[in-house]
Amino acid sequence: MKRKIICFCMAALLLAGCSTPAEPSSKAGESSSSQASSQAAGSQGGEEADPWAEAAADPWAAYPELVVYTVGKQAPDASYSVLDGTEYEGDDEANNIRTRFYEKHLNAKMEVAFSAAAGEAYDQQVSMAIVSGEIPDIMMVTDRATLVQLAENDLIADLTEVYDATISDVTRDIYESYDNRPLKDATIDGKLMAIPGTCIDTGAEMLWLRQDWMDKLSLSAPKTMEDVEKILDAFVNQDPDGNGQNDTVGLALSNSIYGKYGSTVLYANNVFTACGAVPGQWYERDGEVVYGSVQPEMKEGLKILADWYEKGLIDPQMAVRNFDDSTALLVNGQCGAAFGPWWLANYAGQTHLVDANARWTPYVVPTGEDGKVTMFTNNPSENYLVVRKGFEHPELLIKMLNYTYDYTRFSEHKNEDECLEFENPYDSAIYLRSLGPISVNLDYFDAIDRAYDDITAHQAGEEVDTFPWVIQSAELAGAAMEKLESGQVADIGIYEMISYYGRCLAGQVLKENPVNVVYPVFFGVTASMQTKWESLSKLESETMLKIITGEQPLDYFDEFASTWKSAGGDTITQEVIESISE
Repeated sequence: MKRKIICFCMAALLLAGCSTPAEPSSKAGESSSSQASSQAAGSQGGEEADPWAEAAADPWAAYPELVVYTVGKQAPDASYSVLDGTEYEGDDEANNIRTRFYEKHLNAKMEVAFSAAAGEAYDQQVSMAIVSGEIPDIMMVTDRATLVQLAENDLIADLTEVYDATISDVTRDIYESYDNRPLKDATIDGKLMAIPGTCIDTGAEMLWLRQDWMDKLSLSAPKTMEDVEKILDAFVNQDPDGNGQNDTVGLALSNSIYGKYGSTVLYANNVFTACGAVPGQWYERDGEVVYGSVQPEMKEGLKILADWYEKGLIDPQMAVRNFDDSTALLVNGQCGAAFGPWWLANYAGQTHLVDANARWTPYVVPTGEDGKVTMFTNNPSENYLVVRKGFEHPELLIKMLNYTYDYTRFSEHKNEDECLEFENPYDSAIYLRSLGPISVNLDYFDAIDRAYDDITAHQAGEEVDTFPWVIQSAELAGAAMEKLESGQVADIGIYEMISYYGRCLAGQVLKENPVNVVYPVFFGVTASMQTKWESLSKLESETMLKIITGEQPLDYFDEFASTWKSAGGDTITQEVIESISE
């Protein structure tokens, strides 16, 4: 049951308040300029307008007759049996809240061509469809290499014209908040071949510390690497939980050590960036494109972590714990420190259920010589939705996108029951509808800042026209603050605490602390990567873990870097350079 609570909270926080409007959307049901042009053309000479052409050109209009479309989609994590006993009992992948919503508004009915669990199982289904030459009308693909393969095999539609004709104002504005980088990524030979999902700017990863432990031990807020070490030492050796036993953990750390920035918790990305390294990324260094994990700056970060591990300041079992085991250290109140983005609040907020007096505070540390944390951005594109070439209604995908990320969130209809039902992140159906036919995420690049601004404005009593769940987050966080001030700590609900940590504390810290940003230059897959990258990645992860845990000395890094280059790394680096120069 614990696993389910954790996942549910994460989904709730990720959805709740990640979206806030830049401006009101074009109203559903109103004609776009493209529709007006189509109508004018159709009515010249007394000709009767074509209702199919009108529907195709209107971002919101339903088709005059039922359109049946097939999809290839990822299966939900949970069985639909979780809905037994609710009003949604009997729902399945082809008939649920979201499919019924699209059918009502667009007169389009979904049929599932194939469905498989996220990861290897789903990618295999996509590969089989490509090999057969028969793909569903709409399908999600997880990487650009597959997108290119589909385009080269002439299996998918050019969406350039239907995007321009049918995209809503807000949906277009969301892509423009990224300077259209996701759309450029989905463009091949000058043609838009997919509708990409987006990856928002999560802001800096922070060091989350047990504030109640810090207060008890009279520890000051950290600023430097040395400050962090001092705090970790106190957490491990000065019995901060007061039980008379030496059983507290300092820093909880993933055995992956580092990874995609802001995508998960327990990475030590900031330790490396404070030392001038950019682990796991292709970036420009001194005028040349390099792979960060084999650069000499990595050694200083490894030295720090290996020293902390030897001193017992890092979880001594980190090498053998899985993700759930490691995050359980936070939830169960056993550990005092962890690196993570704003949504680490999903775990920190649960500590309250174990110890009502537990308090966490996020800090933007450790900083570099300029006093700032350095972060690196992610690929602005996450997954791609493609349309089968020859599908009669390619604009359907764009129209569903408009309803998913504009109509239900930003239009004047957003507070109506059906929109609240469609988007509500606080009920069990989230497991099942989040992977519907539109199985990518789309949000403003600066969604975190937008949400924080709206939440603080709402709490200040200002009128805020924003996404409904931003308001709910604001009210949950406000309830937590009131109970903290009145001493009713035992009455604080889990969502109240999570919203308070993530939306108020973390939001304020991110707002007040400027950061340096490194923009990686390549996120794709080269020819040599297809055969060599798996073994190189394994070599990298094993080496880093061995050095930190003391199985190998620090200088073993030099041997690793040399082996990495000769085993294919140099070839891949050249391919990356050639790819980005095309």
